[in-house]
Amino acid sequence: VARGRLSALLELGAGFHPELTGRENVYLNGSILGFTSREIRNLFDDIVEFAELEQFIDEPVRNYSSGMYMRLGFSVAIHVEPEILLVDEILAVGDLTFQKRCLDRFARLRDEGRTIVVVSHDLDMIGRLCDSSVWINKGELASVGSSSSVLEDFISHDENSDVNVSDQTHQLRLKPDDLVKSLELVDVNGHSMSSTASGQPALIRVRYDADKAGEPVTVALGLYRADGTHVSSINSGATTSAGNDVGVIEVDYEMSSLPVQSGTYEISIALHSRDMTKVFERHTHLFRFEVDPVAGSHQTGLVALGGNWSAKNVDKGN
Repeated sequence: VARGRLSALLELGAGFHPELTGRENVYLNGSILGFTSREIRNLFDDIVEFAELEQFIDEPVRNYSSGMYMRLGFSVAIHVEPEILLVDEILAVGDLTFQKRCLDRFARLRDEGRTIVVVSHDLDMIGRLCDSSVWINKGELASVGSSSSVLEDFISHDENSDVNVSDQTHQLRLKPDDLVKSLELVDVNGHSMSSTASGQPALIRVRYDADKAGEPVTVALGLYRADGTHVSSINSGATTSAGNDVGVIEVDYEMSSLPVQSGTYEISIALHSRDMTKVFERHTHLFRFEVDPVAGSHQTGLVALGGNWSAKNVDKGN
């Protein structure tokens, strides 16, 4: 039983009508949540300012990017001042600055005594946001208690499991009807891997069902650290085509040198129309992998520059 005003961020664009403008969708969402037109009007400027969509608020949301969708949906959900907020992996999209603003707002809501229910595979985020956690494994309650104890149970189970957690996450979250059939990290010999080393060659391989898509597809990838830090976003653009887009299509993104420091990383994927105006399917934090440090490396930060040092004597004197 939920007692109090309930707001939810369960899926990007949930409750949005693609043919309506951002402005119209704010009023639509607000009315669904029980607000009057006057109440929505009083909140409207704050909603748009937080979402950073002042220039696009009168554009149809079908033209919005996934990040714009997320910002507007999040802004509406938090500005209705819910007593209970349900969040499902919503922060997988968006730049680092906006993610930080979202986390700061979550912290404020929590400090005000509001209830936040987060569903996520991001262990760092769970540990940061949640006082109590529940771990559900294959539909069964595996652990409940303080976040620190539940995370410890989860990690211990993972370390003792015969199945790699990256493969588990990958396999359990893709369904037979999904357009995306697989997402994996492979080595130079085409072998799937769950860990690699900084500066080593690597390839991200995606397979999707072109028949179900029904039109040419652009593959978009997002790379994140496990703490939610956005590393990079790329897309295949209009130049990548199998020539005859039928059946299952395999798309590769090849890196001659993986340019990130050691740590845990996650890959999100979205399938767009060729002109990027439609999103066919999106999977956030679908694949997790480890990047091991390179012996003798003295670099810190996020990016592995991969350069070489040299020195020479330029004194022309004796």
